[in-house]
Amino acid sequence: MASSGVSHAIKGRTISQNNKIIAVEFTVTTTHSNGKASKKTVSIDDTTYKELIHASRRNTLPWDQFVKVLYTFMLGQSSNEIDEAFKILDADKSGTIDISELVVFLNVVVPGFSVTKLLAHIKTIDKNADYKMNLAEFSQLIRRGIGTQIIMGE
Repeated sequence: MASSGVSHAIKGRTISQNNKIIAVEFTVTTTHSNGKASKKTVSIDDTTYKELIHASRRNTLPWDQFVKVLYTFMLGQSSNEIDEAFKILDADKSGTIDISELVVFLNVVVPGFSVTKLLAHIKTIDKNADYKMNLAEFSQLIRRGIGTQIIMGE
């Protein structure tokens, strides 16, 4: 992913135990046009995830689905990955992802993330400004790296 003289390299890894993913970690290395590089890491384990969703008292995703969606946000490029993540996030099976459905997912990784912040990120892809994303708009969110920028707090 690159924009205005900045390039990003993303590495993801999972930690498994007894054939079950128990933690995920992503490291984004950003290289600026002046050659300076910085690294940011985001990670979460299944125990912390369960504690966060219990404390929030919100209807959230099971751990395995959360991991699939997070991987898609960070590394997903294939249509199959994007389609699967879209179906998971489309909680009411309406064929669109309501912005509020997406904020519930994002709040686990980016505490305090708001609808206002999300709207600022997606204004270029939500052409009809209906506060919902269809599959085409969601695909753009992933393929343009906007999902990664959100997760990494950019």
